[in-house]
Amino acid sequence: MRILLLLIALSSLMVPSTFAQNALHIYASNSPYFFIDGYEVPQGDSLILHPGAEVIVGTFQDITVHGSFRSYGDSENPAVIRAANPSLGWGVLDVKNTSDSLILEHTEIQEGRLYVNGCPARLFETHLVNNQTLQWDDIVIRVWFSEFEMSYSSITGSNQGEGVICHDCPAPLISHCEFDRMPDAVELINCVGGRISNCTFHDMNDDAIDLNNCSDVLIDSNVIYNVEHRGLELGSEQFGSSTEIKISFNTIFDCTEAINFKEGSTGLIENNTFHSNEYAIATLTLPGFDQEIVEVKNCIFSENDVDIFRDHNSIVEVTYSCFTQFAESGTGNFKADPMFLAPESNDFHIDNDSPCVNSGTSSTAGKRWDIGAHQNEPDRTEYIQGVKVWPNPSNRVFHIRFLDPFQRFIVFDLLGNEIFREDISNQSYLLKQFPSLLAGQYILRFESEDSSVSLPIVVL
Repeated sequence: MRILLLLIALSSLMVPSTFAQNALHIYASNSPYFFIDGYEVPQGDSLILHPGAEVIVGTFQDITVHGSFRSYGDSENPAVIRAANPSLGWGVLDVKNTSDSLILEHTEIQEGRLYVNGCPARLFETHLVNNQTLQWDDIVIRVWFSEFEMSYSSITGSNQGEGVICHDCPAPLISHCEFDRMPDAVELINCVGGRISNCTFHDMNDDAIDLNNCSDVLIDSNVIYNVEHRGLELGSEQFGSSTEIKISFNTIFDCTEAINFKEGSTGLIENNTFHSNEYAIATLTLPGFDQEIVEVKNCIFSENDVDIFRDHNSIVEVTYSCFTQFAESGTGNFKADPMFLAPESNDFHIDNDSPCVNSGTSSTAGKRWDIGAHQNEPDRTEYIQGVKVWPNPSNRVFHIRFLDPFQRFIVFDLLGNEIFREDISNQSYLLKQFPSLLAGQYILRFESEDSSVSLPIVVL
């Protein structure tokens, strides 16, 4: 209910206002539009990008907004802000606290960054690519004291700098996003409430999600893999402990540490799947902090080097969880093969006959939960004729999940030319990378002996 009320409040704040008389409109017809020496939007003025607008910014130059900034691309004609020299990049879209709000829809920000201070911000279908030489404190999206929502968007980097940092933001919402090669992809500092949901984090040389001095944050339904340090780090970093953090329905694999609670932080880890991590859950105690208190239930621990590591001043209670190696003591814990559908292709849904089915804690309806991040029977409402593809758009990496059997899939361009085909032999899940595809729109067609399904995809 709290999140719903916040969404309603955000929507009321973000209805496009009547633009000031002094407004610069950029369309496809007057693009590209050059800001070689940067650009400043005075208070009371507006800068509005329309579908197909293209803005080119000079090397290391900023767009500074004291007034209003809107970018309204569409799915076929996104608005683009790019660098005059892509190898050097431009500076920052810097939205000041005199602005009424920031809205970016169907927008691409190439080789630049975004700062928002003290005004509501909404990013929808907004994609940032930054391959510059960034220092650890060079942040691609930095937000202070602002209501912030980012959905169906992405950040692609080159394992330099950091991704999104929200400082003192009330209940930030980050959902259905992809973070590719972006160290410290999402960090919340001094935030109460909020949600990080249905995102994909992969191939980064630091942490995926950091929380410092945060409370009552929900982290759910994410996929996190190939992270060199920690999938989730919950701690202080000199700001204060993070407390009452709920971590649910996440799949985390091939990380050094999947989840780390440190510096007096507390929370609940429920219905997650941990596979092939060096440490699945670890606690780290430092002098001067209270003890870490973590409740774990309904989780699958599969082929990790260490399932649970407790530091000397930590309490980690585990119940109703499945272990492939050594079962923890505690109510409902057991050792068994969880019977993943296709772990070799990173499909960690469980089979109908899995011992994890109906073996968890009881729900409010009286039915016992399944153990792990996925129910054994996925919700068909998320699928189109038995196929689900996500994230879309994506930077050439797509998850594909099947409820119905298919023999092959084919990639076509919009002219109908066949680009690629593969025999998928009735697989239930694919993690596909298309490194040779140029940015643009394509059609994926899935074929069986007696039917076919075609879905559009967008490669960034």
